[in-house]
Amino acid sequence: MSARKIFAALILVFYAQCSSAEVTPKQVLSDPRFYPLVEATRKHGAEYLPGRYVVTMELPSRTGGTPILASTQMIIEIGEPDTQTYPFRYDIHGGKKAEGYMILDTESEAPLLISYTKNALGKFDLSGKSYAGLYESDKAWLTGAVSDGSMNILIPINDIYFPEGWYLGAWKCSDGTQFTFDGGKMYSNGQEIGTFTVDDNRITVTASDGSKDTVYAIWNPYKKIIVMTFSSGPNGMGMNAGVFERMNDSEKPKTTPKIPESNSSPKTKTPKTQSPTNQPQHEPKMPSKFPPMPKVNMPARNIDITGVWGAYVEGKQVILQYQGNNYFGWINGVPSEMGIFTINGNKITGTSSKGEKFTNEIDIDDSSEFLDMTYTNGLTVRYQKLR
Repeated sequence: MSARKIFAALILVFYAQCSSAEVTPKQVLSDPRFYPLVEATRKHGAEYLPGRYVVTMELPSRTGGTPILASTQMIIEIGEPDTQTYPFRYDIHGGKKAEGYMILDTESEAPLLISYTKNALGKFDLSGKSYAGLYESDKAWLTGAVSDGSMNILIPINDIYFPEGWYLGAWKCSDGTQFTFDGGKMYSNGQEIGTFTVDDNRITVTASDGSKDTVYAIWNPYKKIIVMTFSSGPNGMGMNAGVFERMNDSEKPKTTPKIPESNSSPKTKTPKTQSPTNQPQHEPKMPSKFPPMPKVNMPARNIDITGVWGAYVEGKQVILQYQGNNYFGWINGVPSEMGIFTINGNKITGTSSKGEKFTNEIDIDDSSEFLDMTYTNGLTVRYQKLR
């Protein structure tokens, strides 16, 4: 199978399962997703690595079922090399920005991409070590973390995936969601919701009240679809993704412009009508004051912590992964704990595989980039979202 065909399949559905132990070069070289890329990586990786990339990761599907490989909020820009190191900058939309350098090792048993990120003191910390494979025809990269095998694809911001007007038209998802991008305006199921601008893969919508929201999207040129990432979804779902197909002419909703709000309305003559015989006519009366607020118990807002989180605690690298109702922990790359958990409001309760029970308090910032966990001993650790 060609690299182009492999990538066309990977971009829609991320079928890889992350391992819970460090991945060896032997495993990588026997993986059918990686070994076809090794030769091109050794020959042309150093030449093709510089560029701007959308970082993708596995996200829950808004329609349920298999997770989808979709755009994150992160864009990374890799510069031309200085000797054997590549400077890079990344930004998470609306949140953190960072810089550092990478080393591409094509002479190792399996090609490696090693990252160092500048910390608050201006020093560089080892922040990632991944096996790397170049899709020569697409200039995209498949990476798999050495620590646990978790995979990402770096999609180049070029004319293949972001040709002029790639987002225009009417699109539908299998859950019934429809979006139309036309004439600088965005419509949902035919109703205008605001104007929009596009910057790389970020489609930012501005409503009439000035509020803004951003959708992160990628055009798949092989399947002729758009994969959209949303910061929140139906039924309290956190960050999620959906596959949108282009609608044909018979399916396209009739777009309706938003009616401008006005304090006055044109006066029109309303014809008088007679009520049926012996049937009194009741007109609604405007309430004059508010009744007492009803006594209700609002349900607790559950926090979605699905994904991989990392922190340095007392000089040790701590990695936590939450998927479904299972959690896994590593300290300095060594498995330390696993178990089950549930979340109720801002409390996470769980039981480890050794039978130990715990209840911690959690909080997540508005960007969903940082998770604060307060343990029973009063210690609070801030974890950063890694994927």
